[in-house]
Amino acid sequence: MQINMETDAGANLIRSYDAGRIGVNEEFFNSNIIVASDVLISDWKITAPEELCLDDFRKMAALEPTIVLLGTGEQQIFPAQDLLTPLMHQQIGLETMTTRNACHTYNVLVHEGRRVVAALFV
Repeated sequence: MQINMETDAGANLIRSYDAGRIGVNEEFFNSNIIVASDVLISDWKITAPEELCLDDFRKMAALEPTIVLLGTGEQQIFPAQDLLTPLMHQQIGLETMTTRNACHTYNVLVHEGRRVVAALFV
């Protein structure tokens, strides 16, 4: 899926998504990533949504978004409620969806100037 939207120069944008590969700006990633308009974490060692732990949500909250998009691959998989404490303490919203939908929603929110973080599973 090719994704095209224009926004501020320098912001990380998701240019494409296919199962197993995410294009951010001019780079392609075959592994899971965390992306915000000004941050890209490509060495996220987690391999599946079921492995999410409290530290993963702390890492996302530390980026100070207003919303986190959790793209869980081809199927929507909800995280355990007790893992969401770091987000709740900072009043950060969470939306869980397929990675394809999270990629599209991320770009829309960046385009609107929202402070968003997307944690994406290829």
